Amino acid sequence: MSRWALVVAIVATVPYAGTLGFDFTYDDDSHIVQNRFLNEARGPSELAPSRYFREAFPDQGRPVLVLTHLVDRALSGGSPVGYHLQSVLWHAICSLFAFLLLRELSGSVEVAGVAAALFAAHPIHVEAVANASNREDPLSMAFVLALVLVAGRWLSTGRKRWLVGAAISAALAIFSKEGALVAPLLLALCVVCFPSFAPRAEKKRVLALGLVLILVFGAWTAFQARLGFPSLSPLSGGAGLEIAGDSAAGKRHPLFAAAGFFQPASSEPARPARSLYGEVRVHHAASVLAFYAVKLVVPWPLSAEYDFAPFREPSAVLAGAVVILALGWLTVRTFRKRRAVTFGLGWFWIGVLPVSAVPLLLNPVADRYSYLASLGACWLGGWALGDWIPSLDRPDARRLARIATVTLVGLFAAMTWQRTAVWRDDVALWEDAVLHAPGSARAHQNLGAAYLGVQRLAEAERELLRAYRLAPAWTAIQWNLGKLAERTGRPREAERWYRKAVETPHVVGELGLRERALRSLADVLATSGRWSDLDRALDEAEERLPQSATVHLLRGRLRLATGRPREALVELREASRLGSTDRSLHGLWARAALDAGELAEAEREARRFATQSPSDPRGRALLREIAEKRRGRE
Repeated sequence: MSRWALVVAIVATVPYAGTLGFDFTYDDDSHIVQNRFLNEARGPSELAPSRYFREAFPDQGRPVLVLTHLVDRALSGGSPVGYHLQSVLWHAICSLFAFLLLRELSGSVEVAGVAAALFAAHPIHVEAVANASNREDPLSMAFVLALVLVAGRWLSTGRKRWLVGAAISAALAIFSKEGALVAPLLLALCVVCFPSFAPRAEKKRVLALGLVLILVFGAWTAFQARLGFPSLSPLSGGAGLEIAGDSAAGKRHPLFAAAGFFQPASSEPARPARSLYGEVRVHHAASVLAFYAVKLVVPWPLSAEYDFAPFREPSAVLAGAVVILALGWLTVRTFRKRRAVTFGLGWFWIGVLPVSAVPLLLNPVADRYSYLASLGACWLGGWALGDWIPSLDRPDARRLARIATVTLVGLFAAMTWQRTAVWRDDVALWEDAVLHAPGSARAHQNLGAAYLGVQRLAEAERELLRAYRLAPAWTAIQWNLGKLAERTGRPREAERWYRKAVETPHVVGELGLRERALRSLADVLATSGRWSDLDRALDEAEERLPQSATVHLLRGRLRLATGRPREALVELREASRLGSTDRSLHGLWARAALDAGELAEAEREARRFATQSPSDPRGRALLREIAEKRRGRE
C-alpha cells in the first residue's frame, strides 16, 4: 500500500512542479488579483457573517474555497507561488483519497493504485490544477471522497465518530463547490456495486446518515439563499440565475424572486439574456457529454477554450446521442456480471450530472468540468490493467499489463507536464486557445486583452478586431478596443467604442461591464473638458441603465467638477441608496458636503472614506480641512 501511495503522490505532483513559477492566468485576475475581499481581508475572521455578507465578490458561495485563498494570501502575499503550490497539494490529496476509496471498494491494492495513478497523471486535469482560481474542483472532490469513505465506515460499524466525520466532510465538500450535491449518489453507487463496502448497513444507520446530509445540504441552501444564490451566477462560472431570471418565466418564479430579494437589484434592464457562445440548447448536452467521454479516453488536443459551433451541428448532436446511448446500454448491461464496469460508467454519469444543463453554464464546455467524472474512466483503466488483463489465460498477461500501466501513466504524466506550460501566462494560454479554437470570439478577445496587458498593441488590435468580426455585439470586445484606442492616442475612436459598449445589450456574464465602459467614456470626455457632452451621455445611459448607481456617481462627480456641490450631493446620496460599492463615493460625498457647507455630513463621509481606504491620504486631508473649517466658524 505504501509503495502505491508514493507512486500516486509522485505522479500527482511532479508533472505540476513547473506551475510554481507561473503567473496568475485566466480567471485568476478577477477571482484573486482584483478580488477586493481577499485584498482587504484580515484573516479567517473575515468569514464572520457580519463581514462576509457585506458585499458581493467572486466565489462568495464557496466559503471553504475562499478560506484556502485567505491562507494563500497570508502565507505568500500577492505572489502566485503559494496559490499554485496549494492547488497541486489538493490534487495530490484528492488522488490519495481516490486510492484509499478504490482500495476499500475493490480489495485490490494494485487495481486501486493503477486507477489512482491514472487519475493523478491525467492531462485533462491541468485546467483544474494549474489555474489557481479553479481549485474548487480538486478541493471539493477531496472532501466528496472523504465523505464516501467515512460514510461507508459508519454504515458498516455504526460508530458515531464516523457519522460526525461524514457530517464534517459533507459540509466541507458542499461549501467548496455546489457540485458536491451528487455525493449521496456516488455513495449509493459504491454500496450497490460493491456490497462488501457496507455489509452491515442497517436501516437506522442509513436513516441517520440521510438526516445528517439533509441538515448539511439544508444549511447550504439557506446560506446560498441569504447570498442570493451566487454559486449559480457568472462570478462562479454559472449563468443560471441570469438566464432564467431575465426570461419571462423566470420573473414569475419564486426561486428567482427570492434571489432578487436577497441580492441588490441589477442596473441592467430585464431582457432575455444572450450567451456569448450563441444559441445553447438542452439537446446540445448530448454532444458535450460525448465529448467529455471521448476526451477522458483520448485527452488530446486540450484547450482552455473550445469553439462551441461544432457542438450545435445536428450531426454532432446525433453522434453524441449515439455515444451516450451506447454507454447507457453498457452501464445497464454489465450490472449483473461486470459490476466493476457498471461502477466506472456510473461514476462518470454522476460526475457529469452537475454540468449536464449546458444552457445554464457561462462556459458550456471546459476541461475542469470533467474532474470528478474522470475517476470513473480511470477506475475502468485500473480495473482492466490491474485485474482483467492479468486474469486472462496467457502466461505473459501480467507482464504485459504492467508494461501497459507504466507506459500509459508515463504518457499521461508527460502530456500533463507539457500541457501545464501553456498556463504559464495569459499570452501563452490564449495563443494556444486561438490555435485550437480559431472560431471562438472569446479566445480572440482574451488573447487581445492579454496582448493589451503586456503592451503588444499591434497584436492586441489584430486579435480584438478578429473577435469583433466574430461577435460584434460583445461589450468586452468593444470596451477593450476603446482602451486600446486610448493607449494609442486616439481619444475620438476610444469614445466611439465606449459609446458602442454602453449602448449594446449585455450578454450573459457581462453584468456591470457596460457601467465600466461608461466610466471609461466619462474619463475620456472629462479629460478633454467636454462637460456638456458628458452630461448628455449620462442622460442617455440612464435610459439604458435605469437604477444605476454608477450613472448617479458619475453625474455627482460631474456636478462637483463644474462647481455645483449641492446638486452633486443629491446625486451622490442617490448613488449610495442604489448600493454603490465604489470606494470613491464617500470621498466625493465628503468633498461635496464640505463645499456645500454641510460639515457634519462631510465629516461622517470623510471618516467612512478614511476607514475604507486607509492607504489613501485624501481621507485624512479631508478630515483636517473639515477641522480647520470648524475652527474658522468658531
